[in-house]
Amino acid sequence: MLKVKLLNKILKIANKYEYFKIFPIDNILENAYEDLISFSEKDPSSKNNPEYILESYNSYLSVLYYRIANSIVDNNLILARKITEDSKVITGIEIHPCAKIGKRFVIDHGVGTVIGETSIIGDDCYILQSVILGADKIANNKLGNRHPIIGNNVEIGGFSTLIGSIKIGDNTKIAPHSIIRNEIPKNSKVLSLGMVQLIKNETLKNINFNGYIKNDNHIVLYFDELNQRFMNIYINDNLIKDDLVITENEIIVKTYKNQINKYKINFTNNEEFILTI
Repeated sequence: MLKVKLLNKILKIANKYEYFKIFPIDNILENAYEDLISFSEKDPSSKNNPEYILESYNSYLSVLYYRIANSIVDNNLILARKITEDSKVITGIEIHPCAKIGKRFVIDHGVGTVIGETSIIGDDCYILQSVILGADKIANNKLGNRHPIIGNNVEIGGFSTLIGSIKIGDNTKIAPHSIIRNEIPKNSKVLSLGMVQLIKNETLKNINFNGYIKNDNHIVLYFDELNQRFMNIYINDNLIKDDLVITENEIIVKTYKNQINKYKINFTNNEEFILTI
């Protein structure tokens, strides 16, 4: 019964457009059905009721429009783009028809979300409202890959912005309001702490990052319970051997450039922090 209702919804949308007979309805139905079931399983407010989502959730409708548009993008790009433009007006969510999105994809809430043309999203991903998968320039971007590549089972919190052709590893969770410009390894949690992008590997135990101070000559990174577990630190992938002071709760780097830098800090047992400050 659910598949019949979904099929009717797909046909109703498709029939609005010229050349509707070119749509591969069976493929659209299968992908859209998996999206719908995944949404009902992951969103507690849906009461595990996929029919409720189908009939009332604009965020699901945006993905459904994308599935329809993407199915014909190689045959009729103009029509595919028209479909997603119509969806943008209806739902407030913009998904380029050329984006490549895997199975069981969920956008929850979603208003303000933009997924760019060359974005690649793996299976079982879940994103919230006002997420931007964008290019790293405003205008005059070169052709080719210029949007993020998202792995499988990735969750992206609301109002996060991912910029450029960066890779986000499988099983990563990105906190709301994050700004991501760098590659994220798999099995990571990205926390937004002001202007700090912090990646904490899943294996890291009992070490908490508490913040930092910096001036023109040094930066101090504050932790809980380093306990002699510090091994080394890289700044923009360069190993720093000198001009370091390590205390029980601090790592002081006396030489650094006063700009945005990526700090990779290795601890014992393959534990690792990556911070962009």
